[in-house]
Amino acid sequence: MPQKIHNMYIWILVITAILTVFSFYAISKLPDGKTHVWFLDVGQGDAIFIQTPKGNQILVDGGPGSSVIQELGAVMPFWDHTIDLVVMTHPDADHINGLLDVLGRYHVAQSIETGIGCETDQCQFWEKLIKQEDAIRHYVSLGYKIESSDGVSFDILHPFENQNNQSVSKKNNSSVVSKMVYGENELLLTGDIEKQVENKLALSGIDIKSDLLKVAHHGSKTSTTEQFVKTIKPQLAFISVGAENRYGHPTEQTLNTLENLGVKYYRTDIDGRVELVLSEDNYMIKKTGK
Repeated sequence: MPQKIHNMYIWILVITAILTVFSFYAISKLPDGKTHVWFLDVGQGDAIFIQTPKGNQILVDGGPGSSVIQELGAVMPFWDHTIDLVVMTHPDADHINGLLDVLGRYHVAQSIETGIGCETDQCQFWEKLIKQEDAIRHYVSLGYKIESSDGVSFDILHPFENQNNQSVSKKNNSSVVSKMVYGENELLLTGDIEKQVENKLALSGIDIKSDLLKVAHHGSKTSTTEQFVKTIKPQLAFISVGAENRYGHPTEQTLNTLENLGVKYYRTDIDGRVELVLSEDNYMIKKTGK
């Protein structure tokens, strides 16, 4: 075989291999008729990315910094620079900082937030960026509901009353708590609420029962009371937490509570990015590992 033809043959093989890999990558990130929830590995903070069956995308919090951008790049198609809905549960740094990076990189169509009074630099920057996006902003409290066209809904369970422009003594306890529902699956997203709010929810008569639970406040001893977990009755729990963090999260107390009640849990400091795949009547777990 002449060298020129041989070289051309090699190039054709290389290009074919590249296109095959690219096609597999692209197809793997397209909507597949299921709901995917990724608990992103962003260190000591929360960031949860959700893709609905038809491809609507929701980001709940952004973690403490720019690592959320790399994580989103791993779960979103590289050509996609729009997020349909961002939920800021509360404006603490380990939840809002990464959202600022997201707003600098992606177009955000809508936001869910409480609108509590906040004068930090991060809050000021958030206000500036979200206004530039011309996003539709939902200031939510108990009873608010958002539904997608493909069967995924978010029921807001907390705050109990409208907090827009109100000052609060504890940002953690102003957190948006929502129940995501898809088919027979329910996922309770708790932000950083502490015992005070957990107890009120448990005793309120509000339906917080869910098979799936995002553990509040990274597994801190301030949260995840036995009464709260017993009321939820989860089968699986997810803890967003940084490796060897200075707070000692998740605490032994929290892990013992979950274990004693028979709740299996995943934690991002050990399991890496955790993917929850939901069909209408079932779910499965994938994880990247460390």
